[in-house]
Amino acid sequence: MKKTWFVALFVLVFFSGFVSPGSGHEGPEKLPGRSIAAERLPDTVRRFIVRHFVNPHQFTYRSDRSFYYVCDEAGGYYLFSGDGAIRGFRFRMRQPSRQILDLLPGAAVAHIREFYPGYFFGAFLPEGEGFRAELFGEDDRTLRFDGEGRFMREE
Repeated sequence: MKKTWFVALFVLVFFSGFVSPGSGHEGPEKLPGRSIAAERLPDTVRRFIVRHFVNPHQFTYRSDRSFYYVCDEAGGYYLFSGDGAIRGFRFRMRQPSRQILDLLPGAAVAHIREFYPGYFFGAFLPEGEGFRAELFGEDDRTLRFDGEGRFMREE
């Protein structure tokens, strides 16, 4: 009886590492865009990185048709337009610096700071003509803002 129990436990532990996709135990979400070398970034994005980060070599870089992504080791990223303007971010393990938040639409950041003081940013991304902010704290919140950063609704 004990031998059967140990075998069953071993099989359970061994195969628990092989979780199939879609089972609720997903790894980090796939990063957007395709990998590019730092030299392929627009000068405006490269200047931003050098100005705001101590070690630009800590990042990997990606791009798609609309944006450039500066990705960290934890699966998060900063999102830039081709002209070097920061358009948003998605993080897993840390918060953006105050300097970065100050570059986002001021009305949206002010609204979040005033009405959601105990929450942390998970993402702030362009969506349609506006922005979507994903917050986490005592519960998760998704906020929608227009293109000027004015609050529209909470979901």
